[in-house]
Amino acid sequence: VPVTPVKIASLIGAFLGVALTTGAAPAALDPTGIALALAAALGTAAFIVLGGRLTRQVGSIGFSLLAFVAAAGVFGVWLMAAGRIDLPETSLGWVGLLGGSAVFVAAILCFFTALKILDPVSATLLANLEPLLAVVIAYLLLGEVLGTAQILGGAIVLVSIALPTLTGQRDRGNSLTKSK
Repeated sequence: VPVTPVKIASLIGAFLGVALTTGAAPAALDPTGIALALAAALGTAAFIVLGGRLTRQVGSIGFSLLAFVAAAGVFGVWLMAAGRIDLPETSLGWVGLLGGSAVFVAAILCFFTALKILDPVSATLLANLEPLLAVVIAYLLLGEVLGTAQILGGAIVLVSIALPTLTGQRDRGNSLTKSK
């Protein structure tokens, strides 16, 4: 699936919208943090592209299992190198750890199932909804106050996600609504 200028503009717009929504402050940026964020972005991009290909071959569950085993190995080595692991000490802590893990597994399964239907660029574009939804949930459930920048950022994310369809990319088979 070709990456079009509209999709590139959508990805940039969604990124900027997420930055506004989450309150990223350019003056407070740390070069080490920027380098780590870029490394994470490249890793995520490779993971999505590879995942898109492998999901079609081994299925969502198979690929997710491979990804979780690889992640467990990496973090296992990291924890051994650190020389310690801090596990929950209360029942509520274990519920949080296991519940959060279950939700994460479900989210990854859903994402890689979506890659069977959408191309990686469209799936990544839709993934930009995650921070926006986190802000909305914090507003609804936790009483967080939303500022003008957060509302504007959320609107930019939504427009960026809709842009490929609104500009007729759907007619050329490159839309978020494309199915195989």
